Amino acid sequence: MQKNLIQKCESPFDVFDQLFGGSLRPSLFTTPDYSGGNAGWTPQVDVRETEEAFVIHAALPGVKKEVIGLQVKDGRLILSGEAKRDVQEEKDGWVRREISAGTFYRAFQLPTGLRSDKIEAKFEDGVLEVRVPKAEEAKPHSIDIR
Repeated sequence: MQKNLIQKCESPFDVFDQLFGGSLRPSLFTTPDYSGGNAGWTPQVDVRETEEAFVIHAALPGVKKEVIGLQVKDGRLILSGEAKRDVQEEKDGWVRREISAGTFYRAFQLPTGLRSDKIEAKFEDGVLEVRVPKAEEAKPHSIDIR
C-alpha cells in the first residue's frame, strides 16, 4: 500500500511548497525578535491577499490605540505595544486568565513589490487592520498574445 506523500492543500501553491520545501508566492510571515526585547505575548493575526494589497488583522483585546506602535524597518513591518491590566483586577480570585497582558511584538517580512510608504492602519473594537498596498507591477494584469 502506497502512502500519500502530499497532504491536503488549500491551493496549488501548497503542492509546490510541500514538494520543493519553499514558497513560490510572496507571503508575510512572522520573524523572530532580533531587537533583544522580550515580548510577553504575540498577537494573533489573520493575513489575506487581495489583488490590491496584503491585509493584516491583529487581535489586540484590551489594548488602547495610543500604545500601539507600527513601523517599517529593514524590510519588516513591526507591530508592538503593551496591554495593561487594571490593578484592581489583581484583588479578585481568578479561576482562569487567558487574555494576554504585558508587552507584545510581531514582525512581518515584507515581500518585494509592496508600497511600504502607502501603508494604512485603523484600529476598531480591539482589532488592528493594516493594509499594505501592492505596487502596480505586482498587481495581476493581462498580457496580450500576438
